[in-house]
Amino acid sequence: MPTSWLASFFQHPRTIWPWSQPTLTIGFDLDSQAMTFVDLREKQGRQYVNQWGCEKLDTNMVQDGRIHNKAALVSALTLFVEKYHLSGASVAMGVNGASVMVKRISVPRCHQHDLDDYVMWETSQYIPYDPEEVYLDFSPCSSSLLGETIEDLDILLIAAKREAVDERRDVLEAVGLHPVICDVEALAFLNWTSMHEVVQHHSTYLIANLRESMMNVAVMVQGEPLLVRDVNFYSVSIHNEARTVLNSLAQGAWRNGEQATIDHDPSPSEKMLWLEILSELKRTIEGAKEMLPDLEVEKVFLAGPLAERCGLQEELRQSFSIPVCRLGLTSPVKSHEVKIGSQPLSPLTHIAEGLALRAFHG
Repeated sequence: MPTSWLASFFQHPRTIWPWSQPTLTIGFDLDSQAMTFVDLREKQGRQYVNQWGCEKLDTNMVQDGRIHNKAALVSALTLFVEKYHLSGASVAMGVNGASVMVKRISVPRCHQHDLDDYVMWETSQYIPYDPEEVYLDFSPCSSSLLGETIEDLDILLIAAKREAVDERRDVLEAVGLHPVICDVEALAFLNWTSMHEVVQHHSTYLIANLRESMMNVAVMVQGEPLLVRDVNFYSVSIHNEARTVLNSLAQGAWRNGEQATIDHDPSPSEKMLWLEILSELKRTIEGAKEMLPDLEVEKVFLAGPLAERCGLQEELRQSFSIPVCRLGLTSPVKSHEVKIGSQPLSPLTHIAEGLALRAFHG
């Protein structure tokens, strides 16, 4: 199997850069609207947020997971790193968008070495990219939902285009950061959701991180992802007025600790956006049912800046006819012994926090 430094939170990384530091604590998220970091520390066996920060980015710097204005982005990141004294820090970074694919597949159960060889040779039939142009990783799942016999094993196959990963690494290195772990942002988000006890009480659910220009969405079964998608709002048929709503939402959500909840009734353009979100969530459930025809989603969980908006939960609740709820910003989980500071985190910190937790828990 090709050397990969891409790793999901389901396993300890098999291959990370040799200069990785065991004290890695910082998760660094870079999307089209903001740059965000969360610095986790450990004291007496418990983790806590030592520092975090979030600053807005101009929307032309990063789009659909790719860097479009490197010079401007480096300038913004340089000021960000200086402001929070992050120079020299080892970080876990994320990738998202069309350059990333996460797919659950069933393979013959075999020894680890044989499994590595199988994935290396059989990957081409599962991913829409040239295998030579991607970083690959996979993680065995604890349950087999897709296999036809007990001899089958489900794995989570992860692929990310090398160009997309390397350009992010290069930009972070240019401003004095040292990326040593790379994760798919959707999986980092699922790592963040594992902090919430309410999620653990449901065996089958849909969960979505509704961000300013995209959403990470997954169908979870028995605590593991069955289907994972990144949906870019600029790649679906959203009316120009709805795009304006997305920009206005960002104005209230990127600041540290600031809530974006609005009490007024949603405007026509907001309702249009809700319909687009609803359509993509339904498409996700339909895709999961193609994999498991008897699948029944018990609940829908929402997180992220757009989840704060008035009317969205009710719109989804009426359409799905199942409970829909918003995850709180923080929720300590005793089993993970994670203690979050009293200062509320911004809705934009979910990915960065999941990346930081990924560094701790492997």
